[in-house]
Amino acid sequence: MSNVHSTPFALPGAGGAVAGVWPPSQPKAAGASLPRRTGLVVRLPVRSRLYVEGEVLTSTFEVIEGAIMLSRRLSEDRRQIVDIVAAGHLCGHALSEQAICTAETLTESLISVSLGRVDHSDARINQELRAALDRSLDHAVLLGRKTALERVATGIVELADVLFPNRGDDGPVDFHLPLTRSDLADRLGLVLETVSRNLGHLRRLGLIAFQRQDHIVVPSLARLRQVAEDATMARLPADA
Repeated sequence: MSNVHSTPFALPGAGGAVAGVWPPSQPKAAGASLPRRTGLVVRLPVRSRLYVEGEVLTSTFEVIEGAIMLSRRLSEDRRQIVDIVAAGHLCGHALSEQAICTAETLTESLISVSLGRVDHSDARINQELRAALDRSLDHAVLLGRKTALERVATGIVELADVLFPNRGDDGPVDFHLPLTRSDLADRLGLVLETVSRNLGHLRRLGLIAFQRQDHIVVPSLARLRQVAEDATMARLPADA
């Protein structure tokens, strides 16, 4: 972004000072408070925490680039990644006055921050609530009815859709995996060993390849999407 510059500031819930960016016409000093209107745009590194479960929310976050991961902690140090908020969507106060999950950036992200519901119409908020509900229903189907192979394929397709929202399914795609295998297990409701085993299934089928452990190549997103919906398309027994 050539029309912005960076300066450190303290973002509530983000664990300290991070790099913030503003239009040059609105320079801010270190430690500046959040403005009362949308216009504060911050570029955050991966895994920057925006708020934590149980926190009273005062800010609304809109993803301009990147993605935000929402998770909930359970007993015995278990975790469920409940949602991934992609570019163009909101989370925070506009949707809930108290955090029911912890929010952190999944990738390096450009986030617009505003206090409360300012500059977000009721129609926009209703649209966001419907989108969040749709994602929750899709995730409920994944957890309740999909096989392990279908879940792992879905997880990779979901990440590709988040990282390349306007790409389409034609041709190969390769990208750094922003979720570790342990993270994928927390997202897909599986144990780590099952995630690794089914990644191996997909690799042997030629549906994915790894340049490195954290860098994946998908020769055909359309074929992988078919397996995400129906594991029998893989022509290999899935681990249920």
